[in-house]
Amino acid sequence: MNNPYHKYSNPAWYQKPVFGLPIILACFVGMSGNIGPLVYASFAFVMRDLELDFGWSRSNMTLSISLLTLVSAAVHPAFGRLVDRFGVRRTLLPSLLMMAVILTTLPLYLDEIWHLWLAFILVAIFGVANNNLPFIRLVATWFNKRRGLMIGVVASGTGLGLAFLPKITEQVVSVYAWQGGFVFYGCFILFVTVPTMFFLVRDRPESVGLRADDAGEAEPMPTDNSGLTLGEAMKTLSFWLLFFGILFASFALWGITNQMGLVLIDRGFTPATAALVAVSLGLSMAASRLIIGYLLDRVFAPIVGGVIFALTATGFAILVYIPATWAAFAAAALFGVGLGAEIELIGYMVSRYFGMRRFGTIYGCVFVGFLLGTSGGPYMYARSQEILNSYDPSLKAMILLMLVTAVMFACMGRYDRYVSQE
Repeated sequence: MNNPYHKYSNPAWYQKPVFGLPIILACFVGMSGNIGPLVYASFAFVMRDLELDFGWSRSNMTLSISLLTLVSAAVHPAFGRLVDRFGVRRTLLPSLLMMAVILTTLPLYLDEIWHLWLAFILVAIFGVANNNLPFIRLVATWFNKRRGLMIGVVASGTGLGLAFLPKITEQVVSVYAWQGGFVFYGCFILFVTVPTMFFLVRDRPESVGLRADDAGEAEPMPTDNSGLTLGEAMKTLSFWLLFFGILFASFALWGITNQMGLVLIDRGFTPATAALVAVSLGLSMAASRLIIGYLLDRVFAPIVGGVIFALTATGFAILVYIPATWAAFAAAALFGVGLGAEIELIGYMVSRYFGMRRFGTIYGCVFVGFLLGTSGGPYMYARSQEILNSYDPSLKAMILLMLVTAVMFACMGRYDRYVSQE
């Protein structure tokens, strides 16, 4: 067997006791510490310390997150093409290392707001791989029959990351100030994510002498040449419903995720209690991703998406209209359900609607919608709070937006139509 990583690879590790277990573990770790839970969800605690130290406005600091996601949106389609051409491992490891260096060294020169903006732009460009695409691509390649479940398993890592990384960041910042927060970001990538990816990630089951889902020869499997090109996919209504549905969902949900700590602190919660609410959001996200992954293999995916986003609309209503501590935890749990869905829906529905032929490219383009939403949401929340002196008007608007999103998903047509175009 011609395997360039043979000295680190034992085929038995990838076959027993659970098929693809090293891949599942690697993707779970990668998802738990990617840009979303590591930086996006915990930056409110760093931002609060920066506000005290420099006096910068929340909207100006939140603009750094918007720039990060906008630039990520711009480079993601090209990155998807690189993944399709060179594989996950060869694109992921260099990107992780560069991101770690940028974040760890940021405290050495940060004394103007534009330094923060520049650093996050560089993170978006050079750290583009530390997002969902490589990990979902790996799972979709290694699994077919259990694709929905396995996407759910690894995607639940994001929920775990949301449960503990904001809390750790809050504690680090309380002791070492905002400088310690950035150093923690870089060290987590360097000493947790990078070694895990190096030792466990293999692009294809064939590289260790296996087949997807450990299938036998009698069971034909879809090949990487089956499916639509990007141009063919973009001619379908399903592509655009998925694109804009994900955009709306990420706008509302990742916007509140980024600002949740500040929303609660403004309402009189202590930073420690606000961090505990973030824990409930993360745990809900982790649990829901497992359940959603299981459902996607058994229930029509657009129906799953429609029900979930209707539930998140309920979460926004609870947060707005019930001013109680328990309501904050309940709303966060419902937000976690929605956050548990969007990445799974992208990966699963792109593979089922459009196939694996150009999975990375199409996923990258749909993911642009996700990134546009995550870039605009936090800034909208922060800016509206500055103008209206309250988060409530924007939260009320999100109730309607999530109901519209639920209807869009419910209206999508059947999938697996790409087979006819092979």
